[in-house]
Amino acid sequence: TALVVLGALALLALHGLASIAHFAVKFRFSAAEIERFFFGAPDLPEPVSATYVFENLHTSLFVFGFLFLTLAALVMQTPYSLRARLGLLASLFVCGLLDSLSGLVLLAVGRDAAVFKVATFCLYQASFFAAIAGIGWYLASPNDADDDRPSGNPYRLAVIAFAVLNIGFAAANTALLFAKVGASPAAIA
Repeated sequence: TALVVLGALALLALHGLASIAHFAVKFRFSAAEIERFFFGAPDLPEPVSATYVFENLHTSLFVFGFLFLTLAALVMQTPYSLRARLGLLASLFVCGLLDSLSGLVLLAVGRDAAVFKVATFCLYQASFFAAIAGIGWYLASPNDADDDRPSGNPYRLAVIAFAVLNIGFAAANTALLFAKVGASPAAIA
């Protein structure tokens, strides 16, 4: 059980690291680079199309939904207080949703919202890795042997099955990202 969850966490972490590398290469964590990408150079404005932003939103919400469901299922299996688990998941949900919507906000508000895109990306990644760390911390701590048996809890079996399926999803998504941007961020530069 723990091995499957650790595998899922490792692939989720790789996905998060690949997202950070992609953002760093594409935007260099710079509001100026985001402005240039979305609106073109100030002297030669060439904004991205609304279609591009909506396609990006569609993909982002789809991927975020799967990642959120995976992390939510795993977080809910930890022994932390209900308030802590719900707080972590609420943070992940709000930050992920804001990050997904940041392109629309940028189009609606204009160049001044470029900092918003950097901030929402960083907040989402922080909450994403906080969820992974919380699950990893629980797995690293000593557990009651009876509590670790998946056969004693049908809900836990469903969570493990979901984690196994999402290992495949995270691996395919990470491979797709590397295929799109190259084997490494240095290959793009």
